[in-house]
This record gives sequence, structure tokens and C-alpha cells, in this order.
Amino acid sequence: MPGRVLFQEKTTGVQIDIIKGDITSQKVDTIVNAANSSLSLAVGVSGAISRAGGRAIQTECDNIIKHGSLRTTDCVWTTPGRLSCTYIIHAVGPNFVPGCESRCKQELYDTCQKVLNIAASRLNAKSIAMPAISSGASGMPRRLCAEAMCSAIMDFVENGQGIGSSLLDIRIVDYDRE
Repeated sequence: MPGRVLFQEKTTGVQIDIIKGDITSQKVDTIVNAANSSLSLAVGVSGAISRAGGRAIQTECDNIIKHGSLRTTDCVWTTPGRLSCTYIIHAVGPNFVPGCESRCKQELYDTCQKVLNIAASRLNAKSIAMPAISSGASGMPRRLCAEAMCSAIMDFVENGQGIGSSLLDIRIVDYDRE
């Protein structure tokens, strides 16, 4: 498992890890991109995925966007280009608005739930690596991001959706020094 493991837990047969490292080097079936509404893979996690996976990913995203911009909580998936995973799920998390913490946290929770359900139900993934969605350019405070993502993962795993699903390995991978 590339990177430094900061937290590990196994619950209802699902391994959950928090890792400091490069999401593009994770050996998983599905990598999640913290996307913007136009699927522009220029900066942050998107830029790292684009650089590692090649131009084909952006081309595929451009074809998706021809049908219209994405909205907060929308998720789409593409092939991985040169990355070793099978799919990339592009997830549009919320842009943080001070004073709207509760709404932003709920939108991030909903985004993560969609990601996990797509990975398990549509892509039949056994493993997934997710960045700290919305914590970069979208401005979500890291504490709120962690609370929303961890709640979404635990609810998925413990409250039925994840029980018996294909997902056995869920990773949050963050490159930030904090």
C-alpha cells in the first residue's frame, strides 16, 4: 500500500484506511477524482490524475461535459488512461460557503455515498481510493471534510449498503502535509 498509513480499521469485513500519499500510485480498482463542474483536470488531485493518466482522461471528460456541466454531488466515471486502476469516478463535491457548514457537510456526505454506491453497484469494484474531496480549492475545512467522509463511509459499511457489496477495501488518500 503506497504511502504512510495513518489509520486502519476493519469493520463488517471491509478494510478502511487513511493514508498520506499519492492517490495515483494506489493499487485499487477505482480511484476517485475530486472534480469540478466542468471536469477540468488542471490542478490539485485532478491535475495529478491527469498527469499520471494522460490526455485520454481529459478527452473522455470533455465528451461527458458536451451534455452539460455537472452539479454538486454528481458523479461520472471514465477509463483510467495510463493509471493501473480500472475506473476513475469523478465526483463533484461542494464548494464551501462560510455560514453554510451544515449544508456543505451534507452535500459532501451525499457525494461520498454516491461514489461508494457507484463503485459497488455499477463498477463492481473491490477497492477504492478517495481523496479528501472538497478540502482543496473548494475550501472545505479539513475537520468538516473528515467528518462528512468518515460518516458516509461508516454508514455505507455498517448500515446495509456495504454489507455484501463488492467493496472490501476503502481508502482515503491525502497528500497534504497537515
